[in-house]
Amino acid sequence: MMIQHSKILGVVLALLLAPLALGITITEVTASGPTTSVTTGTSVTIPVVVKSDSSGTASQIYLTSTGRSGGSSLTTSDPSSGSYTSTSVTSSGTTVNFVVSAGVADTYDYFATATYTGGSTPSVSSVLQVVAPSALAVTGSVNSTSHSVGTVFGVTVNVGNPTSANVTSSYALTFAAPSAFTLISGDSASGTMTLEPSSSVTYNYVIRAEAAASSSAVNFGIGSSSAAFTQAVTNTALASTPASTPVTSGGSGSSTSTTPTPKASATVSPTTQPFIPAPKTSTGAAEPVVESKSRVVGTTTAVTGNFGENSATVELAYTAPTDFSGDLTHTVPLDFADYQAGLITFDPEPITVAPGSIVATWAITLAAGETFIAKMDVAKKVDPQILNEFKAPRLAPRSSSVPAAAPTSPASAPSDSATGPAPAATDNTLLYVIGALVVLGLLYYFVAMRKK
Repeated sequence: MMIQHSKILGVVLALLLAPLALGITITEVTASGPTTSVTTGTSVTIPVVVKSDSSGTASQIYLTSTGRSGGSSLTTSDPSSGSYTSTSVTSSGTTVNFVVSAGVADTYDYFATATYTGGSTPSVSSVLQVVAPSALAVTGSVNSTSHSVGTVFGVTVNVGNPTSANVTSSYALTFAAPSAFTLISGDSASGTMTLEPSSSVTYNYVIRAEAAASSSAVNFGIGSSSAAFTQAVTNTALASTPASTPVTSGGSGSSTSTTPTPKASATVSPTTQPFIPAPKTSTGAAEPVVESKSRVVGTTTAVTGNFGENSATVELAYTAPTDFSGDLTHTVPLDFADYQAGLITFDPEPITVAPGSIVATWAITLAAGETFIAKMDVAKKVDPQILNEFKAPRLAPRSSSVPAAAPTSPASAPSDSATGPAPAATDNTLLYVIGALVVLGLLYYFVAMRKK
């Protein structure tokens, strides 16, 4: 009798301890990647959610994928090992992310699997459509293919989606000779875009030639194609010029001294750092940017504008092709009355601001290849098409003996230099002499008459 009770007790204990020996049970696994088509070489994220009957540890979580046509698999770049191990899971769900890409265009079936001590649980199979970069239409232009070192030029690239599905792709602007070029303004040089059917997106860039380069190239890549658009360009070095002039001293000696060419002192410090336009997203209380545009004016000037619903910021970047010391004048196609009212401000402040739209002048000193940037903030709505009205600045070399004028405040009236010189004082001495003679003559006449 005691033996039978012992057997029954042993069975009961075994049943009670069995769940402890087996640990948790994975009850559900879901994997849901992007629903858009993706170009080869573009990385996308597939979130995987794992749920269990109680808190515990999943031994391993991994993805399985197969291309329907060629049998290729997706490549997992994160996690680098291709799977997650010893992952804590809960009944409410634990999410892990897989970053994947494909080198071959195909339709990929994929699913996730989570293993645990007592077995494994797979997810339902999902589909990722991968297309070649050539599925997108990429065109571009460069406004000049030959540049002197220190000048700027513009690049425009348009990417269109002629397919019937949304397409996601990475993109990147690159140079065959990276050290010979600097992106000074425009759109982001790299990122990810998603295009709806029959839609397109345009990227604008302003680039400065930094060093001599023959048979180089500007490339715009999408997905695994590093040069979906490419344009050969050449940078030509500037001819060297002497920095000083030899002067022979007088007298019987033959000694020679070197007199350096004088430069006017600049009121604005130039920057040699790449010019990065204001970000397209708002920070703090700043107004969100609705539209951003860039434009190259000539070979030395770039104009970039960020336009909001009720404000705008315009940045004027001038790159000196040779050493320059003097006055730089921009004509801004906005109302001078708005400047006087304080709706338009400049940074740095110009030395003079005059009417005629807005004529703003800065005193600068730049070495060849250096860039001067003037920022203009406008506290009212501005049409983005205004960038088409900007022209290259006027330059006036200035002697070091000529002092810079004091800055003009928005509320002040135009100076005498703007309205003309003051009239010269009139010398009335001759009139005074004639008047005195007339009075003396009258007195003499009256005295003579009395005597008679």
